[in-house]
Amino acid sequence: MKYFLGIDGGGTKTEFLLLDESGHTVSDIVLESSNPTDVGMDNTKDVLAKGIEEVCRDIPLCDISVFAGIAGGITGNNRECIREYLSLFGFAHYDNGSDAQNCVAAALDTDNGITVIIGTGSVAFSQNNGKLFRCGGYGYLFEEGGSGFSIARDAIIASLRLEESDKSSVLSELLKEKLSCTHILDKVGELHKEGKRYIASLCPVVFEAFVRNDPTAHAILSQNMKCVADLITSSKEKSGLTDTPVRTILSGGVAKRSDILIPMIKEHLADKDDFLIDTIKKAPVHGAVILAKRGVMNA
Repeated sequence: MKYFLGIDGGGTKTEFLLLDESGHTVSDIVLESSNPTDVGMDNTKDVLAKGIEEVCRDIPLCDISVFAGIAGGITGNNRECIREYLSLFGFAHYDNGSDAQNCVAAALDTDNGITVIIGTGSVAFSQNNGKLFRCGGYGYLFEEGGSGFSIARDAIIASLRLEESDKSSVLSELLKEKLSCTHILDKVGELHKEGKRYIASLCPVVFEAFVRNDPTAHAILSQNMKCVADLITSSKEKSGLTDTPVRTILSGGVAKRSDILIPMIKEHLADKDDFLIDTIKKAPVHGAVILAKRGVMNA
């Protein structure tokens, strides 16, 4: 195989990366979201077609192996629909799945360990001798915490309770500034309408309040990282990992504040020495390239 194409389709953007057999970047592009649950399957196909046409220009598709990991890409019959669409291009080899698979491959490749994705939602995948195990990822309606949505939701709830007592805090004032309002209660209807992704986008306000020594922000982050610690512990138990320490990689938008989060996670682990916690070093789209290569090897 001469070329390997990785596609990472998240909730807000879709990245395409084409490497040659030596690992050199041939072309790359970033387009809009391709999550079929959010944008519809027709739009997903349009994004894939546009990206493939752009990054593979002047290169025979029969020389390319591709893996497309798409958010929402394994919900219902989405995997089958996307796979059938990829089959029309004439790639030498093609496969597809979820964007979570990209993260795991980028974080661990084939090594044993745990990957925790902390974005709008949260989910953990543990890998033991090539077998993958999942914990969490039930969606915002059924998650206790540990995600950008839950952190922001908890901040909104805490601030609303303060308003009821005619009180305020650093966190509530920052939230009002972000929402451009005098009273957060006035924004509740809009928050319901805008939904989970908009609410999750307010998560950085909590980190800003934490840096300003707001005790409520500290409590919110700590409680949510307890949920992440529980995910990590459950993942180790479920997969039967016996490595000491277990390599544990954090990824996702919220994990960018690992300087704050990792110490909190360790506080909630029964034995923090059982885990070696770090952040992902490669973008998930590189994981998609790894899976494109792996697909050829396993074919």
